[in-house]
Amino acid sequence: MRFRFCGQNDCQDWLLAQISSLSKLVTTSHTLLSYICLILTLIVFSFKTSIKMKLLCNECVMDLIDNQMNFEKMVKVGSDAKLDTEDMKACISAVQYILSTSSKYNTDSETLSHELQQLGLPKEHSSSLCRVYSENFDRLQEALKQRSLRLSRLNAIEYKIDTQFNGSTHRVKAPALQISIDTLRDHMNEKTMFYVTHEKLSALLYELKQSLQLMDEISV
Repeated sequence: MRFRFCGQNDCQDWLLAQISSLSKLVTTSHTLLSYICLILTLIVFSFKTSIKMKLLCNECVMDLIDNQMNFEKMVKVGSDAKLDTEDMKACISAVQYILSTSSKYNTDSETLSHELQQLGLPKEHSSSLCRVYSENFDRLQEALKQRSLRLSRLNAIEYKIDTQFNGSTHRVKAPALQISIDTLRDHMNEKTMFYVTHEKLSALLYELKQSLQLMDEISV
């Protein structure tokens, strides 16, 4: 089966692999459906109420948006459901995958709820997840955009026009632009400074405009 929240694909292999940490919760034989429906195992056998599901989803959203999760709280929720720490990590990974891919593929909450129920998730649990998803949809998309295809984050950019040689009184014939870029990479600030002439700056601006045009065409 293909699902919109998975990008019109089947469940990902890594998601299916999480079943190994949850297999002890299954009391029936392992069928193909039981492996595909990780959510069925995750919720029906672990989270007996939609309240626990809502708590889990809210914590997953906070982690996706602000990298903040009360993991001890989630371990307590898991212990109430007789899950150990590793089982709880698998549950968190599964829910975060659903929330992030649903946002990535712009899946509406009604479709998501329907697809989760197709996987065997009870309606009340699907509703709890989709309610949290709907309430945080814009924030999730913005957070994912900020992290998409990014090696570093731009903190600030400064520039000044240099008309002298190394601070001397001799003026140059063609002023140069000094650009200073402050970025954050691997939780460390990096500062890069370079000079560009008018010709190089014009070429850079042209190439950036071309790149932006190509990105706009792809996103349409």
